[in-house]
Amino acid sequence: MTAAQQTVLVVEDTANLRRLVAYLLDRAGYKVLQAEDGRQAIEVLKRHRPDLILLDVRMPGMDGFTFLEVIRGYPSAASIPVVMLTSLSGVRDLDRAMALGVVDYLTKPVDPRTLLTKVKRIIEDTPSE
Repeated sequence: MTAAQQTVLVVEDTANLRRLVAYLLDRAGYKVLQAEDGRQAIEVLKRHRPDLILLDVRMPGMDGFTFLEVIRGYPSAASIPVVMLTSLSGVRDLDRAMALGVVDYLTKPVDPRTLLTKVKRIIEDTPSE
């Protein structure tokens, strides 16, 4: 499958960072969906099934950990690979994310090439449904 056929949901409350990540993904050929917090991301998931979710942890309303706990209860969303993209770098946060099934954990700031490489690898390694 080509990147143009792949969709990434970017869940990030900082508008400038969300737009920057969306721009990078769009330039790389991905379809990009955006949400500013966990609640909005759940609304997006009701209408779309992305191939990957890039998820911040610290967000108002519903944080990234709570979002993960919620979507893991829905079969249609539970198998979507999730990459945490966060400023939290503590072992406790990493352990919690891994326990919730994230496939990767990137700390901000992240190099754009590293982000795109990981997105491509994860999408290519994930079986299509």
